[in-house]
Amino acid sequence: MYRSSWTLAWLLVLWLLPAWSWAHAPGDKPPISFEGIAPIVWQEGDKRREISFKDAVYYHGTKMGTGSSVLPGMLFSYRALQAGLEELWGQEIPRPEDLQVESALPDYSSVVCLQYLLGDRGKLALVLPDGTRVDDLSYRNLSQLSRELGPEHYRLSLTRLSTGQRVTVQAKKDLFPPKYFELRRKVLYHDPQKATEQEGQALATLEVAMVAKMAQGEPWELFEGFRQPFPVISGLITGGVLLVVVAGFTLPRFRRR
Repeated sequence: MYRSSWTLAWLLVLWLLPAWSWAHAPGDKPPISFEGIAPIVWQEGDKRREISFKDAVYYHGTKMGTGSSVLPGMLFSYRALQAGLEELWGQEIPRPEDLQVESALPDYSSVVCLQYLLGDRGKLALVLPDGTRVDDLSYRNLSQLSRELGPEHYRLSLTRLSTGQRVTVQAKKDLFPPKYFELRRKVLYHDPQKATEQEGQALATLEVAMVAKMAQGEPWELFEGFRQPFPVISGLITGGVLLVVVAGFTLPRFRRR
């Protein structure tokens, strides 16, 4: 058994679907807004297909029986894939058959999300941080592997096959609250011992905070190596002010000569 009956009951309570919300983090009060998450757009033949985050949540909930719950692994995978596509294609619309995705996250909600987003044309592989390739993507197998999750598992590598370009999207370590993974093992796997009800509630609180951060953060706030775009207008204004200041110091010197 990977979880005790108490843990299963706790998860079921967290997964109850509020009638007023199409997506929520388990236990979030007030509800987190996911409206700012842009859709993923594919070019399929001569048509474009758009997958909204709402679509992904619905499929994920139907597949896993979790209603509208937004779990950390699912949300990370959506945001990481989106960020990687923007890095590789820029303003172009990617074709799923031109993409190879390698995930290091052995989390069933993550795998379900990626399989849905990539469809039948995209290529998905699960390769753990130590290089082990995982072919069995069943819930049972991934539940065993996810026991030892750490920040290093939250990594997605994308390759644009037509050009050979590759980008790795790695979650920043500060995305995860202190002791999160230790508490997760204790609550879900009774490692090293059975968790208390208070510890279960503490884990739910931490995951709500993680989901909020992933939902509302910019790519450069969430992932290693992503830089904040330089604001052109403010940059021009700043540069103009600097030029005026420099001119103010230098022009009087030239006049004295």
